[in-house]
Amino acid sequence: MSDDWLEELDEKFAHLEGEGNDEVVGHKAKLTEKLMGMFFGLWVKFDIDRGVRMQLTPFEWEFVDYKDQKEWRLDKEFNFGEVADIELLDARFPYKQGLRAELYRAEETTRIRLAFLLEDWREKERKGFTPFLLYDAPVEAARVSDIWKEMKKVALPWHEAHIRGDQEHLWDWVKSTYVDLPRR
Repeated sequence: MSDDWLEELDEKFAHLEGEGNDEVVGHKAKLTEKLMGMFFGLWVKFDIDRGVRMQLTPFEWEFVDYKDQKEWRLDKEFNFGEVADIELLDARFPYKQGLRAELYRAEETTRIRLAFLLEDWREKERKGFTPFLLYDAPVEAARVSDIWKEMKKVALPWHEAHIRGDQEHLWDWVKSTYVDLPRR
């Protein structure tokens, strides 16, 4: 197990479970800004700290200002309100996996959906990614602390898959823990 890695991740994002983050953000741009900060933090942990090549979309340096010694801040000039999808893809294994947050419209409401993506490799007739639902709520009701709890929940087995070099363990865990969504 990689409990130290999870503890480091928890320390990095302790503020997300603190006071003020259990409240509803209620605004798309502000929620997107918080999400992009969380995704960037995961990118730093995997890509920079652990050497696991990750691809972040939007590109990480478009919305982050690097200061010094792994100190960064979100670029206040970046238009977070225009971002509809955030994605962190892992291309280290033969088959990709990743985390996606998307803001979408359903029944005249803007919603946030968080999904873990697994590139199909067991079911050869289905090419592409299968999304597994981690979180879905109207933006007006979304709680940053709940979103972070789901991201944290999947981050540990994802990291363990890299330590073990065993992608199949991650596949089994995700498939037994979450519901897969229909593809679009």
